[in-house]
Amino acid sequence: MRFGQKRFARLFPLHWLTLLLSIALWAIVTRFVHVDHAPSTDPKCIVLTAALLQGIFPCGNGIYYNFPNWSLSVEIAMYALYPLLAWLIGAGRRMYLGFSLLLFLAIGMYAFRLTTGVLNWTDLYDPLRALPSFMLGTALAANRDLLKAIPAAQPLSLLSFAVAVALALTGGAAPLQLAAMVLAGTFAIAADTQGKVAGWTAKVAPLGQLTYSLYLWHVLVIMVLMNGIADKLMRGNTAVLVVCTVLTYVGIAILSYLSWRYFETPARIWLDGWFRRRNSREARA
Repeated sequence: MRFGQKRFARLFPLHWLTLLLSIALWAIVTRFVHVDHAPSTDPKCIVLTAALLQGIFPCGNGIYYNFPNWSLSVEIAMYALYPLLAWLIGAGRRMYLGFSLLLFLAIGMYAFRLTTGVLNWTDLYDPLRALPSFMLGTALAANRDLLKAIPAAQPLSLLSFAVAVALALTGGAAPLQLAAMVLAGTFAIAADTQGKVAGWTAKVAPLGQLTYSLYLWHVLVIMVLMNGIADKLMRGNTAVLVVCTVLTYVGIAILSYLSWRYFETPARIWLDGWFRRRNSREARA
């Protein structure tokens, strides 16, 4: 229960803020510009999005305000499914690991076939897209003893990560990219489990606090600076595009830090304290 309360305090304040801003921005945009693929204005869809249920119960035209929050909805779905997965882990964690790995690779290969054919990976039901990665992550967590036994986990994690980046930048075959990413993640977790983490990793790790802010804010900043100013107002002027591109990167970084420092953290602390007080009152009742 406490985990759910903590995740609520971490996820929902910024989600609600960016959702409201996204609705306001789209209202302004559609007032002056015709847009073919605008988010659904169906009140039911907005309510589902606010509750982070839009990925579980799709509605409207399938386009939602501040669309990156689709993955938050899927995260909620995975939490709901976790009791079943925990039971499977208890029934046999080695077998669960093998099944999770096979499912991950099978879905990954299926996604590769989809993206090279008529359909697209994003056309699949959102929780199904997330399930293989979630199961693989829980399987690795449940088999930490195996990860501790992997030799040279730290250099292998760096090597596999470099290979994954190189394949991504050069357009390498999707199956190879998938395998490299799986290995990079597995070796990195193993190195962490063994307590063998590079010094520079420990130094940059705190920046991970900003990833949630970066994720939810980036679309809104791009919408204003790139889509609104550079494209619509300035008609794609090359010089303006270059300037707005730089400003977009800088703006996302600054806004994300300010959001984390002065909104997300205070909101999380306040909500977590409220939950603690309520739990304490219920325990005394």
